[in-house]
Amino acid sequence: MGARHPASLLLFGALLLAAGPRPLRAQNRVSGNGSGPRTTVAEATGLVPLTLIVNDESGRLLPARASVTGSDGRACPNGADATLLSHAPRGGCFYVNGTATVSVPPGATTITVAHGFEYTPLRQVVEVAGDTTLTVTLARLVDLPAQGWFGGDLHAHARHLPYDYSLSPAQARDVARAEGLSILELLDEAWQFSGAPHPVSDANTI
Repeated sequence: MGARHPASLLLFGALLLAAGPRPLRAQNRVSGNGSGPRTTVAEATGLVPLTLIVNDESGRLLPARASVTGSDGRACPNGADATLLSHAPRGGCFYVNGTATVSVPPGATTITVAHGFEYTPLRQVVEVAGDTTLTVTLARLVDLPAQGWFGGDLHAHARHLPYDYSLSPAQARDVARAEGLSILELLDEAWQFSGAPHPVSDANTI
């Protein structure tokens, strides 16, 4: 973690995680609308598409980590998906790079969306009857970079056998963005190692 006293930020993060995602409030908005009737491949198998769009308070797309539990109690997607970056055998969570679509069974669907420690997590149950698009707005709890703090993970792996699929440097960067990390240190021996920030880095994510 960043400047001054790393333990303080770690404790703050642990307390926020212990509190768990907060229920929907005025500053956290979920809006949904089902599009007109149409049949998709997913619907032919009893599933319907659910599209998530995640914004910050300014209306800008916000990378995020999401989990979706269908009306059957199963995670969606329920296994490895190289596009959504979910994992086998039971899914559990995936990443939304601003927008993402998963297939769910109709009925009460539990959606949890989070973006690091600086935004209030959101959890909401939505009735899904057909092709549905949900727009989620996450409220910022605190602006740590403005106070000189920058979140980082100094021990992560993009390629650590066994893995379900290959992860590109750009995908690793997208995961860091979704988790609210400014620095992601990948310890994968010689893979992509140059001794300097990878070229996919930018001013906000190294």
